[in-house]
Amino acid sequence: MQSVQNLQQKPRHVRQRILFITVGLAMAVVITSWLMVTSRRIDADILKAGNTPAEMDSADSPFGALKRTFTDIAKDIRTQF
Repeated sequence: MQSVQNLQQKPRHVRQRILFITVGLAMAVVITSWLMVTSRRIDADILKAGNTPAEMDSADSPFGALKRTFTDIAKDIRTQF
């Protein structure tokens, strides 16, 4: 609590500088984490993905996968109520 009061006593330009540095560091942590998770997910998907023409033809379109996801969510909600 004391640190918040100390921060409030500082001039506006110092508080803005602290704000921008804090937001920048938080964004860097989030973006770095996101990139690490995404790269691992992509690597795992590439290893599991089939590359034969038959497997590529039978794959769902992005809209089909989205429709199936929403259908599953709606079914789960109905079963809960």
